[in-house]
Amino acid sequence: MEARLADVRRLSLHTAIISPWQLPLPARDFTSMAPEVATRAVRRLRTRALVLVLLGVVSAAAFVVASVLLDDRYTGLREHGVAVPGVVVSVYTTNHTDKMSVRFPVDGVDRVRELSLDDQEPAVGDQVTIYYDPADPDRLAAGITANMPGWQLGLLAGALGAFVLLTTVGSISLTRWARRARAVRRHGWWPGTARPHPDWPRILEVRFDDWPDTVLHLTPGYSAGDSLTDELRTGPVLIGGTGRRITIVYLRGPMLQAAREWP
Repeated sequence: MEARLADVRRLSLHTAIISPWQLPLPARDFTSMAPEVATRAVRRLRTRALVLVLLGVVSAAAFVVASVLLDDRYTGLREHGVAVPGVVVSVYTTNHTDKMSVRFPVDGVDRVRELSLDDQEPAVGDQVTIYYDPADPDRLAAGITANMPGWQLGLLAGALGAFVLLTTVGSISLTRWARRARAVRRHGWWPGTARPHPDWPRILEVRFDDWPDTVLHLTPGYSAGDSLTDELRTGPVLIGGTGRRITIVYLRGPMLQAAREWP
């Protein structure tokens, strides 16, 4: 049965990061694939990697915008809020966030409010200046902390983490599949039969249909291990590209895997 593009194993963000090649075989047994379908599958992986990079850039932009907005909030309170003296009544940590409770007057009435700390470590009894919005006294900051709300800090951390993760994974994947897309365009695809080398999963052995006496030893780009069943890694394949920029298409999957010639 000939495989179509929709049948090729999809590379989701989850499988790219957590379990790159969890490959249960489908019910159907594919034995062939048109070269143009394999080429489109490689380009699809390249496109998905580019999307990850772009999402990482968006996350970085969101982090910058959120940081600026929070800084404007702090600056606005200091410039236009009411400044009153306060005293630290307790310092503690909750939900992995350093906080302090401060007593300060509002219209002659003392109140105690909780503030999130940045990198300061005040002691109980320290004097601090409190800035609060006269229209909303619970909207406040201190001279030693911008008092960012916990959910906003969480968003900032999430945006920064997404930027690092998405751009790292996306850039690596984009480099891998962009190079292989160019190699496939230049050198095309060659049908063959794969079988595990004694050093599997480090080495895979391929014999070409057109040159049965020619043996190609490949090192897969991922350590597939037990996730590739014997039925998958022993059977018809397409080999695209050359040298260090080879793509294997296991037709019984079907699935794409980056590889390079060994040694």
